[in-house]
Amino acid sequence: MPYVVQYNTRALAALQALPKRTRDFVMMAIEELMVNPKPEGSELVHEEGEWFHMWSVGRFVIVYEIHDRRLVVVVVDVVDETNG
Repeated sequence: MPYVVQYNTRALAALQALPKRTRDFVMMAIEELMVNPKPEGSELVHEEGEWFHMWSVGRFVIVYEIHDRRLVVVVVDVVDETNG
């Protein structure tokens, strides 16, 4: 059963700031998380007292949480690695 993808305010703002073509590329990767929320190359990291998954896609890092019991992936940020 596929996961539902949700976005917090920070992730939505980061996505909206991207040019459309780049945003479409990142959104395609995020859609893959619906089927496989732990793709090859993703990492579980502990930051600021919380656990997040991070997945590098091109020059972008998608930061997200997985809620397995509810089948939900919450995208919390999208970071351009070239801008820090």
